[in-house]
Amino acid sequence: MEKILDALLTSPHSEDVKNKFIVLYLKNLSRTNTSKADWEQLCEYAYGLITKHNSRVYSVSGEIILSQIARLQKSIYMLYFNSGWIDQTISIADSAPSYQQLKELRALIKIIKYKQEVASDSDDVKNDCRLLQSCANKYVAMVKSRIEWLQLFVSMFIDLPQSTPEDHVRLIEVLVYSLAIPENDFLESYNEFVEQTVNLIESLWQRNNENIGITIREVFVRLSSNQICSNSIVLLISKIPKLYRSIILPYVQKISADDVNKFELCVERMISMIPHRFADNIGCWIIELVKALEKLQNKTILIRVAHANTVRCFEYLLDRHARNDALMVVEHLLLGTPDIFDSVVPTFSKVLEKIAQEEDQDTLLRLSKIAQCLMQRFPNGVYKYSRLSKTLKSLNLPELKQDEILDILRKTTWFKGTNIAGGRKEITTKPVNYSTQISKKKGLQNLGNTCFMNSVLQALFNSIEFRNRILRTEMTEISKSETPTIYQLQICFARMIKSTKSYFSPSALLETLPTWLNNGRQQDCHEFLKILFSQIEEESKKSKKSRSDLEKEEILTTHKDMTDIPICPFGGKLENTIECLTCGNKSKTKEEFHDLSLSLKVGTYNLSFSDLLSEFLSAEYLRGDNQYFCEKCGGLRDAKKLTRIITQPHYLILSLNRFEYDVKYAKRIKITTHVSIQDSLSFNVQDYDNESHSQVNSKINGIMNGDINEKQYDLSAIVIHSGSSAEYGHYYTYAKDEEDNKWYNYNDSYVTTSSLSRIISEGEDFKSDTPYLLFFRQKNIVNQKLPEISQSLTKEVERVEKEDNYYNKKGFSMDDTNKKKDEDDPLSGGYDIFDYDKSVF
Repeated sequence: MEKILDALLTSPHSEDVKNKFIVLYLKNLSRTNTSKADWEQLCEYAYGLITKHNSRVYSVSGEIILSQIARLQKSIYMLYFNSGWIDQTISIADSAPSYQQLKELRALIKIIKYKQEVASDSDDVKNDCRLLQSCANKYVAMVKSRIEWLQLFVSMFIDLPQSTPEDHVRLIEVLVYSLAIPENDFLESYNEFVEQTVNLIESLWQRNNENIGITIREVFVRLSSNQICSNSIVLLISKIPKLYRSIILPYVQKISADDVNKFELCVERMISMIPHRFADNIGCWIIELVKALEKLQNKTILIRVAHANTVRCFEYLLDRHARNDALMVVEHLLLGTPDIFDSVVPTFSKVLEKIAQEEDQDTLLRLSKIAQCLMQRFPNGVYKYSRLSKTLKSLNLPELKQDEILDILRKTTWFKGTNIAGGRKEITTKPVNYSTQISKKKGLQNLGNTCFMNSVLQALFNSIEFRNRILRTEMTEISKSETPTIYQLQICFARMIKSTKSYFSPSALLETLPTWLNNGRQQDCHEFLKILFSQIEEESKKSKKSRSDLEKEEILTTHKDMTDIPICPFGGKLENTIECLTCGNKSKTKEEFHDLSLSLKVGTYNLSFSDLLSEFLSAEYLRGDNQYFCEKCGGLRDAKKLTRIITQPHYLILSLNRFEYDVKYAKRIKITTHVSIQDSLSFNVQDYDNESHSQVNSKINGIMNGDINEKQYDLSAIVIHSGSSAEYGHYYTYAKDEEDNKWYNYNDSYVTTSSLSRIISEGEDFKSDTPYLLFFRQKNIVNQKLPEISQSLTKEVERVEKEDNYYNKKGFSMDDTNKKKDEDDPLSGGYDIFDYDKSVF
């Protein structure tokens, strides 16, 4: 019999034909005088097909044989696969789970399932399920990150409910964790696994409604974890009964003040899930969480959430499937947040017209009310609202009365009578003067957590000497492949000048950088700056060598400036001197730098740049465990270390060391010490030998006050890190245009005018929005005017713009394949952002 079946399985027939033949063959055998021993041998053969082969065809055939034997020869099947045999065969209980044990467990589950089908009430089956339950109790948590095991256990609990572990809390934790694991492209039937897992969790709710509260808690744990979270968890959120939303407020109220901040990531992830095909009623949960934060008067989180997500959520209104949830969230964020309306004004008319075409009158009326209320709340911007006003009139939407507008604002505004961004007083009885204007400057599209890149590029673009060097670099077909980063940076800068769009995508530049920068996770903008400079330097040297070999002296003499490394304006030189305090021997080393990293551990109160520089330049004594090895003395000695700047860069970049590893909490933390923003800065290149911190600080202040004659630097750009944690946040930039001397706020694709006084004011109001990278420009440097962009570069920009327009008309972006699922995802790590108090439920 086995030889016949072996020949069949190795034949070229289709899988369907093979399976039909097996069923017919076994039915014919049951009509003959086939012995008990032969049937038992077939049982062993089928078990071997499942456990000894990797092919799915063999596994399916083995399952068919077992199911037919159970139906055709019930007594033989039950006797052969008795509980004693099952108990001996569960080898998984004796060692860590392996792939072979996975196959064996899969076979056992099928065997017991077929036993249940033919004898559901038998004590033998009940005992088998208890053995499986014991196995699950021990190993289900151990394999929670292994999808193939979880898929098997979920199927087992659904097919054999009596095998479900008794510890529902642990089981729900594992199941919710499995839904948060990023989708595995190599796992067949992933969507089926998600649906089965959610169905299993729902069955646990029916057993005990306390499991619903446990599930909500675990969902928040996963959504607030710094690990990547799959959008598939949205199906579970959509199934949670709405009446349990009342759990959220008391739960949030029990969380510590520090941990409440971590809900920002949770809200942002839930908003990103709105368009998901499984999403349904997720807007209710987003609003409930936002309302809970509102009741705690946590203004900083709410403002950050609104600024980071409103534009994206507004675009979801174009998707009819996502519209109900998106509208609910948009309405709450726009009407509640002080100054986010400007960000959606450019697309408001487009959304209204699209919805009108679909004859969605209810949505039109709600959006009309939002627009009228916010135009009233932020007046003196007629030029901004002209198109929106015309659209509202053309759609014949009813006009709200003044008292209706004031009533809506009174009920929906989060912050009444409080100081907000830019020092404006926010009230609902009398609209305020809103002076910020949208700029004609070009923004950069956020490709999914790429604000770290955009903020640095926008600061570098406003460093004119660097910009000019990049744009003047002569590019050839060879250099496009040899120096891809410089080439794409050149295209990016040229588009910032010549693009006809308000913003564009820098995806082509991102693709030239290390792949780990393009993985959808938030990165450190200072680290990105170093990587970018390193790549530019490497490519420049390669290009210079290649061009010298090809064109000899002509390039070196005629185009000397063009062959200079573009990052030269940021280059300076340090001299480090270590003096042995025993013998007086001095050791000197020199090093080049492109930025100075300044410590924030000077104090816990407000600091100035003078304080930070004085700490950097003052003498450091090496004692105790930090002694210096003196070659002259031949041993460890106390020493004095001194650093001085011997070559000043044209552009000085200061990096404030805001992030450090906290040993106590075993995670990175952000140092939020306030540093006052100064519009100018200077320091002396002389030796500060034997001078104390206070003496150095006094000298620097004297330079800045004009008492000592010295070169000065003017502030030219500031990269801000927004957020109270090192694990997540947002970067944006303030930069001064060196041509018109005006300040601009670059926030990814959105660019507005600003002023230094406004920047300083916002820095005082928003304590979590802290300066991180500071760009200063020497006062005595005269930049050459930028010549006309070359014809070849202009043509390349036109080509890129044309491609973008083509894909946009087709209804998708060239960057769609590069977008990441979790925008604003936190930095990578292996621990949960916070640990919930499980007694809440």
